[in-house]
Amino acid sequence: MSEKASPHGARPTTDDGYFEELTRAVFAGSTGGQVVDAKWPGFRRAFSNFSIRDVADYLPEDVDRLMSDPAIIKNLQKIEATIENAGEMLLIQIEHGSFARYLAGFESPEQAVDALVGRFRQLTPEAAAAFVERVFGPIAV
Repeated sequence: MSEKASPHGARPTTDDGYFEELTRAVFAGSTGGQVVDAKWPGFRRAFSNFSIRDVADYLPEDVDRLMSDPAIIKNLQKIEATIENAGEMLLIQIEHGSFARYLAGFESPEQAVDALVGRFRQLTPEAAAAFVERVFGPIAV
């Protein structure tokens, strides 16, 4: 069962909410925030309301479904990265108990940015900085 994600711009209260914001950062990184914002309701529907467990279980047929969905941005690398990133979030939950605890373990936002870029696919340093700023507040990177 998926908990409802936090509204955009608010600090997430669930790991699914962090996953949603991370995915938004991945897609907005090369497309631009306005295009992503306009399509975001379609993303929520297409990606099972960003249930980490559900998305981590997606199969090749789900990738095909997503690539034919006109309500989202059809970028194969980012769609595949979203599915892999859900699996990475599950590993973080196992290792740290929650994504929030994982983030709390960093000494600085800059350290979090570096770790996120190294851990999640299709997350550029700029996109990671935007994500960290959205969930923690302004940072200087």
